[in-house]
Amino acid sequence: MPRYDFRIDGRQLFVIDDVLPPARIGNLATFFDFAEARRVESDSAGGIDARSWIVPLENDVASRQPYYDAILREISTSFAGETFTLKRAYCNVVSFGDILLPHRDSSADSDVTALLFVAETWDRAWGGETIFYNDAGDAVHAVSPRPGRLVLFRSAIEHRGTPPSRLCTQTRLTLALKLTGSGR
Repeated sequence: MPRYDFRIDGRQLFVIDDVLPPARIGNLATFFDFAEARRVESDSAGGIDARSWIVPLENDVASRQPYYDAILREISTSFAGETFTLKRAYCNVVSFGDILLPHRDSSADSDVTALLFVAETWDRAWGGETIFYNDAGDAVHAVSPRPGRLVLFRSAIEHRGTPPSRLCTQTRLTLALKLTGSGR
């Protein structure tokens, strides 16, 4: 599995490709494409409240899925010696024109976020990168969407997903798992 790691203000970020086989990613993409999304996810910055679409998942349902075991294996490898508890699971559903703001998933450096890009195909011209910021608010790293790509990072790293470009006719789907860490 191709992988690389990066640090932002001392916090880890890992990118791992091909975490799931293409057939499994295709099944997830089909499921989330037809699942009922709700416009309930909220990020706010500078007085702006932007709501985005998600498909919520019950933690007990998410934790029984094959993708969960694959993601947990990668978390155990990347954050060796730490234990995590699933706090929240959902799929982001982002289309051209949506607004996503920079945010932190947690203020605790022990917490981890897992993002799995769920698409059968993705063209680089479609954009949709996830941008990561340092503590000074500067964009310092971008991760391109790729089918089956997993991004693991300390939840205290500020980040934002970007909507796909006008050229893209499909939604940008990212399965998000938010995990509470027990500390290092």
